[in-house]
Amino acid sequence: MSILDPFSSRFEVFGRESRHVVPEVNGEAFEKLERLMRLATGEDGRVILLKAPRAGYGKTLLLQRLGENLGQGYHFVKVGLRGGRTIDAAHLLEAVLQSLCMVLPASGGLTALDLLARRIFARGLEPLVSSGEVPCQDRDGALVALQQQPVETFDFHHEGAVTAHWTEANFEILGPRLASELAKVSGASLRESAYWVEVLFRFATITPENVDRTRLLTETVFRPDARRQSESSAGERLHGLLSLFCAVTRMVLVVDDTEGLSTHPPDALELGSFLTNLAQSCPGTVVILSVNGDVWETAFAPRLPGGLADRLTEHEISLRPLTRDEVESLVRNRAKNRANEVLERLDWGEGDLYARRILKAASEAWETMEHKGADEEASLKELSSVAKGEETSLVGSKSTEADEREPAEPNLAAAIAAFNADDFAVPKTSIIDDADEGPADADQAMTGEAQAGTSGTGVPPALPETEGFDDSEPEWAGNEKANSVTSVPPALPEETKKETAAEVQYPFEAVTPASTPFDPVGKRPAGEEGEDKSTAEKKEKT
Repeated sequence: MSILDPFSSRFEVFGRESRHVVPEVNGEAFEKLERLMRLATGEDGRVILLKAPRAGYGKTLLLQRLGENLGQGYHFVKVGLRGGRTIDAAHLLEAVLQSLCMVLPASGGLTALDLLARRIFARGLEPLVSSGEVPCQDRDGALVALQQQPVETFDFHHEGAVTAHWTEANFEILGPRLASELAKVSGASLRESAYWVEVLFRFATITPENVDRTRLLTETVFRPDARRQSESSAGERLHGLLSLFCAVTRMVLVVDDTEGLSTHPPDALELGSFLTNLAQSCPGTVVILSVNGDVWETAFAPRLPGGLADRLTEHEISLRPLTRDEVESLVRNRAKNRANEVLERLDWGEGDLYARRILKAASEAWETMEHKGADEEASLKELSSVAKGEETSLVGSKSTEADEREPAEPNLAAAIAAFNADDFAVPKTSIIDDADEGPADADQAMTGEAQAGTSGTGVPPALPETEGFDDSEPEWAGNEKANSVTSVPPALPEETKKETAAEVQYPFEAVTPASTPFDPVGKRPAGEEGEDKSTAEKKEKT
């Protein structure tokens, strides 16, 4: 039975759980990328350029692995290009909100935006409690709760969250003070900070069971008049939101799938300028630009000015071809205990070794193995069927020989039943039956000789034939078994025949047996034309 090809999956999609992670593949690039992410602080944003000589080197899998490894302190957002080429602030803002509004597993309907909003409120309230502007009986305990348990402290849907309910009751007065403190710690403008504090407060106070929460949020942010605003206004909204988020977490924007830029170099220049400006305007925001070497050389490098090129390439990570050891690790990760067979049939070819090429070659080797296994299995089945056929023919020949050596005994009961069912074989009223039902003098005439020849079974023995019968006997005349099967009456003595003929009246004219005992013959009365005298006398006697 064929096994599913473990090398059939050769393309990764960012955002999906990675199933085939091999730490040895692109290990150096992963360590450098992780180090750059951890060194990033809230004081600066940065652009990380991830380059590969061509497609298939494992850039997407590397980014997916990075997101899973960094944990909850980072929030990754995949940024898609419109038409595969362009991007603007409104499009990116919508992508960020859509990513954050996804319901978290086993959270009771909460989203990542709920958790971020609670942490933002705690961060804004902390300096007010610390300074005494917000009175509190247990200041130290309140500060610990705000710093270590911000999500539980601002759970607006829990009756025991006193701080959350107090903030909700006094939000008209407390809201502007929170926006002011958050603008200081995040670097966002006061106007944008106040706008997003109010929007996030409305969203967080609506119960998670309300399915209209996300719709109300998008209608508020992207209302018709807001869509007609200038690009600069949308950019300010985006910068303000990212700055607030980066005050409590690390926002990572991943720009992948840039192949469409190869045919539109001006869009590549616009994208590079947009990303560097975003990193400079939003402290703590990290932008990862993933691009292939051919796209970089044709779309980016010829048009980038020196300053912009320096900003994009300041933190550059280039993937290199795989070594033979890394190839073996990649094959063993998927083929498991059949890895040696795949490596023996693997076509290494010429040129650089990279992940997608190796997976394709391994898939072809696997297919060869499966075809060979299928052919062997078919051969075994054919040999098995041939062996079974020979055994069956041998058993059949033996049974045929046994049938020839030991003929089956005749089924007497079936023969008698078939004969009795034939109305033309013999008259329904036989001579013996008529003799039993005849007059008493006929019984007395037969008593002497019948009792003398009767055996223990009560059946009279066969009597000798009369001289007057025709010398040509029918086929059944000399066969005792045939006589017993067909119940043909034995011949009577001459004297008994004469007495019986005088007394017994046949229900219909006698039938002369034909050459076979079961075929009737047409009746021809005695004395008919064309009939000799001896034949008529024989019929009379019968």
